[in-house]
Amino acid sequence: MFAKPPHHTGIFGNKRDVFTKVPPTEIWSYKLKQNGYYCSSGGKVHHGYKPLSPDVHEILYTDMRKSFPIDLQGNRVWN
Repeated sequence: MFAKPPHHTGIFGNKRDVFTKVPPTEIWSYKLKQNGYYCSSGGKVHHGYKPLSPDVHEILYTDMRKSFPIDLQGNRVWN
């Protein structure tokens, strides 16, 4: 979602909080939002299995944060 290869971002797996390495202003949804697109979050958009921080969510998305109680409890349902 950054359009950069791992050796440029320093992110080589899905377990890392990507925003500790790359600022949210470098992600596609931020650039789309800045150019007038409505950006909405929902489901598993980012790796990490946890909601984005309110600060990052506000930067990336047009809509308000959503609550998914099963995500907040740390329970995962695999189909």
